Amino acid sequence: MSTKKILFLLGGSFPTPKAYGITTRETINVLIAESYDVNILSYKSNYYDSDFDSVVNIMHFYKINFITHYFRNISLLGKSRFHSILFRIVLFLDLSNNVKKIKFFNPDIIWTREPLYAFMCLKILKNIKIVLEVHEISNSFFFRILKKFSGQIIFCPINEPNLEFLNSIYSNNFSFVISPMGINKNHIASRAEVKNFVGSVKQIKNSNIKIGYVGKIRPTTYSKGVEDLISLAEYSQKYKFNMQVTLLGVMEEELKFLDQILLNKKITEPYLKILGHVSHSLALESLKNFDVLVLPAYTGSRYNGMPLKFLEYLASGKIVIFGRCALYEKIINKNVKIFFYEPLNIMNLYKSIMYAIEYEKLSNLILDGITFAKSFTWENRTMKILDNFL
Repeated sequence: MSTKKILFLLGGSFPTPKAYGITTRETINVLIAESYDVNILSYKSNYYDSDFDSVVNIMHFYKINFITHYFRNISLLGKSRFHSILFRIVLFLDLSNNVKKIKFFNPDIIWTREPLYAFMCLKILKNIKIVLEVHEISNSFFFRILKKFSGQIIFCPINEPNLEFLNSIYSNNFSFVISPMGINKNHIASRAEVKNFVGSVKQIKNSNIKIGYVGKIRPTTYSKGVEDLISLAEYSQKYKFNMQVTLLGVMEEELKFLDQILLNKKITEPYLKILGHVSHSLALESLKNFDVLVLPAYTGSRYNGMPLKFLEYLASGKIVIFGRCALYEKIINKNVKIFFYEPLNIMNLYKSIMYAIEYEKLSNLILDGITFAKSFTWENRTMKILDNFL
């Protein structure tokens, strides 16, 4: 049996520290390990870190011209209907200009997030199969034009709302596979690591409790809720709480947002430490350096997926405190207990941390969280998708 060829067609720049960059890279790593012949076609990026070494040799870039480059930059300046339409016009023009390159790869499967790309490839490539990841509900027009290609597309919505959106458009003869985000199996804490950590917890409350948040602060137009951690650091300094807060992963452009908040607070180390962006693998390793991880509630309401950090924090084997919100409450299995605090209520966050440290069945709670997270590995996600084609 010949090796299947898979071409990833990306509508954005690659590599990228964004979640779609992590998802793409980790999916491709699984496919390479399974002996698939994989290539990536994307827009050029100014970003790179060592995590992408495993895919650097299969990265290729669209041939673009000055006009599409100019209008693409304009399309990325906003979220209005105008910007959305302009973005897709540019996608159409650039992909049209790269048909020969796509045909050169002679793929068996196109893997993309863009329904427009899926439609164009189905028109220009004979017997092609499409994996279409659906990460957000967009204009239904771009999905309705795919209705006549039953049997050639597998739709991969990342959550139930996106599945409901697809069900409202297509009949039962289309394949849908719920495909939430995943985690790297090499960064899942072992039972022994949990046992050692829980054994040391009683000493934690008598020393400086290391509180961590690892991730972006304000990736688009909304905050990830880290103001709660900044306020916790402020209260810790004011009332001499034995807590040290670290924000790791702050992008350069996010520092301005933090500077505005910190301007009048005058919080000093060790109560608050702000560290810059690191590679994803290093970020996962850094989770082990904390006693308690805090994942605040999102301030944005559009996102309905499975946050990478939600799974990665649970898999770390440390105490995790979640900001109570509908998204997190909906995600977690009813048989799995997690610690919540009320957003914007800093004393409640403090009490939740102390309650978790003293929780009698802490070991069982952490292990249950790890078991939940382990079902969402990249291997499980990727092969579940391809099982519908093979």
